[in-house]
Amino acid sequence: MRTLLFGPGFLANNLAEFLPTRDQGNVLCAIFFFALIFYLFALPALLILFDDFFTADKSEAHKNNDTQGTSKNNNFKANFL
Repeated sequence: MRTLLFGPGFLANNLAEFLPTRDQGNVLCAIFFFALIFYLFALPALLILFDDFFTADKSEAHKNNDTQGTSKNNNFKANFL
């Protein structure tokens, strides 16, 4: 939500007569726009792509400690539910 507010706010710098102020506003608006696009589209795609990379280690750990891990997890759940 902030990106949609700050982006046009930085475009208001185009009203300034000082050229570096205009350029700064345009660059910052572009950065906010690309960050929004990355946040909405690229980040979820990367998280889905690398999901197996992060969950593979956890599944192997559960296979190796199957008897100990399940009892600890059940006790943990029982204490907090």
